[in-house]
Amino acid sequence: MGHVVKTGQEEHYRPTDVEFHRKLYAENAMPFLRLETATPTETEKTIEELKKQSKQREQEIKALKETTVKLRPLLDFINSFENPDTLTWVFDNLKTDFLFKFLSEKRKQVGKKRLKD
Repeated sequence: MGHVVKTGQEEHYRPTDVEFHRKLYAENAMPFLRLETATPTETEKTIEELKKQSKQREQEIKALKETTVKLRPLLDFINSFENPDTLTWVFDNLKTDFLFKFLSEKRKQVGKKRLKD
């Protein structure tokens, strides 16, 4: 066609730095080539990480469901009281009764220990 490339502009069309292009090829093209064995790409690594996170979340959800099943009777008991004051009274009496029995047992143990000595 008769085009003449001026001196200095020819460098833009014909690369002369082979090492630069080897590095560029190694970074951008090599990870996507499949010759003998699969090489993990960033996408595959991300997928594997997300799978691990998903399994972990499933285990957490399972543990929370088990805890919820165990707590369900207590929640039903608490919700059976329409008046919060009644529930507070019941818990106060339970606490008092528990402390009374606990202290009575401690006194008995101390008394038995003194008799042995």
